[in-house]
Amino acid sequence: MSDEQRKRLDGLIQFLHGAAPLSRGGIEVWFGDSHPDRAGAFWWRTELREAWQAAEADCDRIKRERDELREALQRITDTPLDSNSWYRIRLEACIAEAHNALTRIQEAEDE
Repeated sequence: MSDEQRKRLDGLIQFLHGAAPLSRGGIEVWFGDSHPDRAGAFWWRTELREAWQAAEADCDRIKRERDELREALQRITDTPLDSNSWYRIRLEACIAEAHNALTRIQEAEDE
């Protein structure tokens, strides 16, 4: 999740808790108040829907990147190499880097 998305979602959560106004386009509206430019009592649902869709898109991107890294790692580990070669040593370092990247992606998914 980007910093901008996280900030937007945090602001929306604060708004829903009544702890802060929702600010968009220079207009600040508190939860329960009528919006000056939008009709209906539940105008904020659009904001909630957009935040949810952005988070879903971000999760989909993270999953694709994770799957691509896993596939690349699998292709690398299936390659037979002489146990003493410089290439094998370098390959093991790349595998460790890929593993660390997968771990970071998994942690981001768990947030």
